[in-house]
Amino acid sequence: MNNASDILEGFKSQGWESAPYEQMLKLKNHQPKQLLSFVHSCMQDIPEGCSFMDAALSYVTEVEFQQLVSMALLKLEVNKRHKAAHSVIHHAQLQFPQLLKTKPSVLPEVQHIIFAEHDLPRGSGCEGEHLAFQEQSEFQHPSWQLVPKNAVLTDFGGEISSRCGCCDNTLQQLIHLPAKTCGNQQSITLATCTACLGWEEDAFFYRHDYNGVPEAIHIREEKCMPFFLANPFKATQVYISQTPSRWLRQNWQLCHLRENLNRIGGAASWIHAAENPDCPCCKKSMAFCAQFDFELAAENDDEAGGICYAFWCEACAVSGLLRQFS
Repeated sequence: MNNASDILEGFKSQGWESAPYEQMLKLKNHQPKQLLSFVHSCMQDIPEGCSFMDAALSYVTEVEFQQLVSMALLKLEVNKRHKAAHSVIHHAQLQFPQLLKTKPSVLPEVQHIIFAEHDLPRGSGCEGEHLAFQEQSEFQHPSWQLVPKNAVLTDFGGEISSRCGCCDNTLQQLIHLPAKTCGNQQSITLATCTACLGWEEDAFFYRHDYNGVPEAIHIREEKCMPFFLANPFKATQVYISQTPSRWLRQNWQLCHLRENLNRIGGAASWIHAAENPDCPCCKKSMAFCAQFDFELAAENDDEAGGICYAFWCEACAVSGLLRQFS
């Protein structure tokens, strides 16, 4: 078992061939008390920053994070462009904003979608050194391993009978949301056509009936032929579980391919600029409802991944879905 200094020495001499992600995770599992020393060394020896140091930050305790914040602030006094120090501060703003003595913004209730281990979504879009880390981090990052206490069990994936307004194929179910999950007074089924969303149209809108079933609002007279096939997500059941305070705020740029970004409520983890749509019926801004990480859950031919964002207008019983690509 390599210690913290061995991992860094291996990276300096062998680069990515030394498997720093894998070594860091082994350190976390077998010698967790050395993680603080590991991050200290990364900040000292790799001032330009490194993704495996960022990954290690998810496993240090709040007390240890306070030490890292203090060290980072000292380094920034000397060098305002110290990227590793900036990374520590950015992660602290998300995970422990109280350590920076700033008042965090109040978020609506946030819940995560928790998969059974054998049903964890696995993507095909990762390459190189990210692949091995993704395969391991999906099973180890705390946001994938949240304990579903008092959680709600619901349906995820599969197909429904409703049709796409563009290609007329059946819609792929994303999730069935019980009543009062995210501002919805009735239960609703979120679904879309992943072959057309983001390709044929920037956004899709669906009106939901009394049973919560969606029907496309805009229907093309001349149907399109999707360029990519779109397989539905595996039909299974998932838990909707209350999110601990540490993972209320997730930034796509900082946690891409590591954290579980499948979540309900709170603030969206935008890949690019925010795109809150207006309801096509009442023209009022729609409330953010949920997001689905297509990068980790993609089973489609396009392999473009990205995130699907869902919005809800309670007054009109209308859902809106859009997709941003990485």
